[in-house]
Amino acid sequence: MIDGTQNATTPTNVLFVETNDNYAMCVDKNGIAYGQSYTNPGWSPAPLPSLITSLSFGDTRAAWFISGSAAGDNPVQYVAYIGAPQTVTNVSGVQVSVGTDGEAWVLQSDGSLWRWNTFAAVFEKQASSLTVTRLAVADQNLQWGLDASDNVVQRSLETQTWAVVAPGPGTSKIVDLSAADDGSLYVVTADGSAYLYVGGDQTWMPFGGSDVPLRSLSVCDTAHAWGVAQDGTLIEIGTGSTQAEGSQLAPGTLGWDTQSVFDETKSTHLYLVNRAAQLASTAQSPAGPFVAANLQPMQSPPQAGTFRQALCQGLRDADFLAPYNDPNRLGVATYASHFYDDTTGLNYEGEPEPTALTNGVKFFNLSVAAMRQAQPDPQAGGYNLGLALHYFTDLTQPMHSGNYTYLSSIPLGYHTQFEEYAMGVQATLVPQPTVVGFVPGGVNDPGQLYRAASQHFKATYLDQVIAAHKYFSWYWSPAQWQAAVLQLLPAIFNDSVQNTSQLVYLWATLVQAPHEDFAPEAAGVG
Repeated sequence: MIDGTQNATTPTNVLFVETNDNYAMCVDKNGIAYGQSYTNPGWSPAPLPSLITSLSFGDTRAAWFISGSAAGDNPVQYVAYIGAPQTVTNVSGVQVSVGTDGEAWVLQSDGSLWRWNTFAAVFEKQASSLTVTRLAVADQNLQWGLDASDNVVQRSLETQTWAVVAPGPGTSKIVDLSAADDGSLYVVTADGSAYLYVGGDQTWMPFGGSDVPLRSLSVCDTAHAWGVAQDGTLIEIGTGSTQAEGSQLAPGTLGWDTQSVFDETKSTHLYLVNRAAQLASTAQSPAGPFVAANLQPMQSPPQAGTFRQALCQGLRDADFLAPYNDPNRLGVATYASHFYDDTTGLNYEGEPEPTALTNGVKFFNLSVAAMRQAQPDPQAGGYNLGLALHYFTDLTQPMHSGNYTYLSSIPLGYHTQFEEYAMGVQATLVPQPTVVGFVPGGVNDPGQLYRAASQHFKATYLDQVIAAHKYFSWYWSPAQWQAAVLQLLPAIFNDSVQNTSQLVYLWATLVQAPHEDFAPEAAGVG
């Protein structure tokens, strides 16, 4: 049904768009449908009737649509991917919505809801105690909707009833909603903002940044997502390629890239910590040699000792193991604790903990305690310091100190692309970070260092990092943003090493402090 090879055109004045992981379709202001296959890109008029007012497809079997000029309900039709359009004679409506498993629902102008019975080949009216004004069907197990008061409502297979789950975001009314493959709900409000429903205290998380005010969107996953700007321009939000690390729609990402335990060419975290340790080891105090002996910058097994090996492992595990990567109820890593904006005191989910601050200080304290025992524990001391340094260096990635996530850009994923590019060029940057001439900062509270890092990297670099990709084709034409970022990275990395060296120096100072002089509370430890 969807053929990208004939009559190729770019639809204009688009009203809404629908997508799954195989196809995308849209309808313009004249009710004309267009489609394209992801394996054969190129928009083409679809062989459907005109005057389409609603269209939806979730699986690969059929597309459902409503077509007609009546002010209220119009006939519901479907078309298989081989065959001509067929009219369902027992129902008409104003909206049709189809889930990933082919679950089809119709909403009528009076709020009545009808569900497709595949075996009887008819729609059956469904009882509802709520008046639903808009639908977004995920599958047979989960359906989303709006009620007359702009509240988000939900129906599950288990309850068989509709219930209010949350008010809409902000004061602007919801004008469109989309259920993704994993059941997640995305909405667009009248002011053009887009949000992801996350539940909990925050409920809504901004989606797609503020680059383009939207009128409609459709999200299958991060590779297959489209939006319609308020001026009718069709925008590919999805990247068309790999999904966010750890999940279809994981809103976080791995911070500075970390793909190896001991090879710094595959880990920006290790690249930064190695140089911070080198710098701190030049301190003109007993802490300098202590850092060199324990952190052993640049060393790998078998030369690396127990502390060094454990540190490198913790530095890596923060990204890949629960609970450090904060899995949600589905077991999907969210990386919420890898973010902290000191302006708000919150992570990107709007929570005061876990954050890079709270987790970082916790593991820093555990490392100091392990090394101050009568019998120091280099395994625990090294591993916990590795975790603490991971969270700290996360805050030296400006997007982590400003709660700018994978979902904050259009197309999605600038956050990840920035980090992958940074790791790819870090070894060849000119100049490289300074690793001599350490000067102690006089700070004895690790929390103060974490907060200062968040403040500095957000205030100094975030706007410039974001501005580098402010053009629609950044994902497909990366040369422009990469050139801009390349100019920023030497300063970002140098500042990161300088700040991280202060945390490393503080750790060594506290571990070595005489017991009679050690005050855990004053040092932010304990």
